[in-house]
Amino acid sequence: AWWSYEAWVGDTFPTRNEVGRRFIDPTNGTMAGVWGNLTRAATTGEESVTTLADVHGLPLAIAAFAEGYALELMAETFCEGTVASDPQTPGPRMSTAELLAKAIERLNLAKTEGTADGSQEGKDLAMAATVGIARAQLQAGDKSGAAATAASVPASFEFNLKYLDDPANRGRLGNNLWAFTTSRTSLVVPPDYRALADAGDPRVTYHDAKKLAQDSELEFYQQQKFLSYSSPIRLASGLEARYIAAEAGGSMATQIALINERRAVGGEGTFTSTSASAVLKELLRQKAIDFWLEAKKMGDYRRNPTLMSYFFEDNTTYYKAGVGDVGSQHCWPVPDAEIRTNPNFGG
Repeated sequence: AWWSYEAWVGDTFPTRNEVGRRFIDPTNGTMAGVWGNLTRAATTGEESVTTLADVHGLPLAIAAFAEGYALELMAETFCEGTVASDPQTPGPRMSTAELLAKAIERLNLAKTEGTADGSQEGKDLAMAATVGIARAQLQAGDKSGAAATAASVPASFEFNLKYLDDPANRGRLGNNLWAFTTSRTSLVVPPDYRALADAGDPRVTYHDAKKLAQDSELEFYQQQKFLSYSSPIRLASGLEARYIAAEAGGSMATQIALINERRAVGGEGTFTSTSASAVLKELLRQKAIDFWLEAKKMGDYRRNPTLMSYFFEDNTTYYKAGVGDVGSQHCWPVPDAEIRTNPNFGG
């Protein structure tokens, strides 16, 4: 959220302002934490898939699903990545294309095993995996494949990540967007998104806390989309699949129809244009509103860096004085610790 300007950094940590500035040093500790979570999830999934190879059904579907989405998020966020076959054997350096191919492989396995299991949980995992496959195909440039895959997802489908409010384990089990809204008070809703809410768009909700954020500099505007440590976050949905299909293979008329459907939700007027780039930009703008704070915008930016709304251009002035200007990174560097300590990464 900080990197994609879905939130401003109301924090004093230099590492967090580096994320907000898109000027991340490889030694950045905040970035290393994200990397650690994703590589741990991917490696645990890979090890579990190997262990459960002969145990078909829901357990194998869950393992493959977790690995597939971890790799997909890694591919969208980091410039490169890795996945180990087990905790004792560090994985090799993988390009974005290789990460996406591996994600598609694992999500296809999750889809197959979830479908074969036949339970409602298995079917839901299979459909969420289908959305993930389409998302990865689009990110990999396979537009025809993405459009076909996305078309199989029911419009009403929704799959949420569940969180728990366990006071002893909130950092591990809780919704951390809420943590940075309450205990840390450093996830600040930016002016562009506040303007949408002020204009009556129900997809963006915030509250003026009438105090400064943790940095004692920015006014603390709290997000109100997720209201507790146990608030679920949408991971996959029919709405996302519709956006994927529209971007990947939809005609201009189809794209405009989806745009105007979503503009109506936000209380905006009808959009018309004969410019393909203008239509795609508006489609991505509506998607940025619909999936605000849901980890979709970084991937959209990687595909369409010149068509993003609510996003600072490279090498412009940062919104906080004294910490430097905005950089020009289009993805996150692999942490220095991974490169130095992983002999298989290829330094």
